[in-house]
Amino acid sequence: MVALRTSGVKPEQIARLMNAKVDTTRWRLRMAMRKAGLDDIVMLTRWAMQHGLDELLERERPEDAEIPKVKARHRKIRLGRIRRDRRAFEACRH
Repeated sequence: MVALRTSGVKPEQIARLMNAKVDTTRWRLRMAMRKAGLDDIVMLTRWAMQHGLDELLERERPEDAEIPKVKARHRKIRLGRIRRDRRAFEACRH
């Protein structure tokens, strides 16, 4: 997003390219400026050029995309059995 803005693309066009809302695009640019410690888009452009963030990356091909692993599900704790066992234990104590 910073690379697009650095190359002169307006936030409206960036939003269209990234399939996002214009307000979201502007907010993300503001967050990038804040993270870099800047308060002006011109300063962000200069900062991005100094740090090599003004070059656009190639689009990722679907066959190169990493497939996320499915997380293991944990079994739900059944409190009914624990309560029954506690009641049986307390009944035996008396």
